[in-house]
Amino acid sequence: MSRTSFAHRSTRLTRGRGATVVASLFTGVALAGILTLAPAGAQTPTTPTTLAPSVTTLAPSVTTLNGSATVVTAVTTVPGAAVTTTTTVVPDTTPQPLIATNDSGSSTPWIAIALIVVGVAVLVGILIFALRRKGSGDTARTDWRERAAAATAEAGATVRQVSTGAAVTGPIVAQLVTSIRTYGELAAEAPDASLRSSVERARRAIQSLGQRIDADHQLRRAQPPADPATLSISADSVRDAASDTDKVLRSVYRELNEPE
Repeated sequence: MSRTSFAHRSTRLTRGRGATVVASLFTGVALAGILTLAPAGAQTPTTPTTLAPSVTTLAPSVTTLNGSATVVTAVTTVPGAAVTTTTTVVPDTTPQPLIATNDSGSSTPWIAIALIVVGVAVLVGILIFALRRKGSGDTARTDWRERAAAATAEAGATVRQVSTGAAVTGPIVAQLVTSIRTYGELAAEAPDASLRSSVERARRAIQSLGQRIDADHQLRRAQPPADPATLSISADSVRDAASDTDKVLRSVYRELNEPE
């Protein structure tokens, strides 16, 4: 009995241990299947950490274009991104001086120099014009005086013939008439009042002599004829008038030839 009981207990223990081992194996396989079939998303979620990018801005570059505008260039760099360049054109609003200055710092007032040169040229031109006009006026004045002196000399020569008792002929009368007309033209063209007065005085003296000559001519043609004494008195008056006229013409001639 003891040997049979021992065998029976051994059989029961062996069956119980096998059942335990089988159960353990089945449990392990089941857990492995569950772990294998579980989705990847079923893992415990994690919160990502975002770091702020480091932004670097370089100092702006300032460039002046021909003194008319200013270009400001700023460069910004961001890791992992493209370099950003910002360019700003700032117009130059500074009033420009009327006189340009060069880069060396020295200034040359070209506009002022040009104005001075033009002014001097204008003054020189005016001076030259005035001198030419004065020279032209002096030439015209000299020509007039020469014409007046020649007319006076010619009239004086005729008048002196009459003052010496020469017979008053047609050519003498014609010369006296021409002298009166010439003195009238000279008076109209006289360069000044003084010279005009001189030729007017000569013209009046010749006109007075012409009147005496005309009166003597009328007396000699009168009917009945005048007595010889009356005719002698008339002839003397003509010579006296011619003598007075000659004195006037000599005086005028001296005035016309006096240096200015």
